[in-house]
Amino acid sequence: MKKKILFFCAIPSQFPELFPLARTLGETENFCPIFVFDTSRGDHNACIESCLEQGISCVNQLNQDIR
Repeated sequence: MKKKILFFCAIPSQFPELFPLARTLGETENFCPIFVFDTSRGDHNACIESCLEQGISCVNQLNQDIR
């Protein structure tokens, strides 16, 4: 069973620091990264697109799936 790891991204400028780690962990058999975006604090569309391209799950701060 994969362990879920949440990455909370409040503002888009945090994403480039967190994404490489999430991508690396997602490539292992042990972890399932999930990004939580605070969509009330900026435009996260580019971040969300990057996650979806890599198969990383995304939710907003209200725990609603994004796309």
